[in-house]
Amino acid sequence: MNAQLAEWAKPENVVLAIGLIGLALALMLANRRGRLDLSQMFKDGAGATSAGRVTAVGAFIVSSWIVMKAALANALSDNAFGLYLVAWSGSMVLSKAIDHWRPDAGGKGTQP
Repeated sequence: MNAQLAEWAKPENVVLAIGLIGLALALMLANRRGRLDLSQMFKDGAGATSAGRVTAVGAFIVSSWIVMKAALANALSDNAFGLYLVAWSGSMVLSKAIDHWRPDAGGKGTQP
C-alpha cells in the first residue's frame, strides 16, 4: 500500500493532479455560469449522446496524462510527442474532411 501512495506522491503526479483539478474546477464554473455547455462535447450533430465522442474525450485525457507524465520525468521522446500531436490534430483534420465530402452531412460528396 505504501508503494502505491509513494507513486502518487511523486512530484510529477502531484503537479498533474493539481492541474487536472484546477482545469475541472474552471470548466465547472464556466458551465454553471452559462458560458460553456460541457454536454456538447459528448453530443453529435443531431444532439444525441455519442459513444465515439465520449471515448475520444476519455482517450484524449488518458493520452495527455501519459504524455505530460513522461515530459515531467524527462522521458518523452521527440517521436512519441510527434505521434501524440499527429494523432490528435490529424484526427480532427480527417474528421472535418470526411464531413466535408460526405453527401448526407451537406458536403459535396464524390461523383461516380
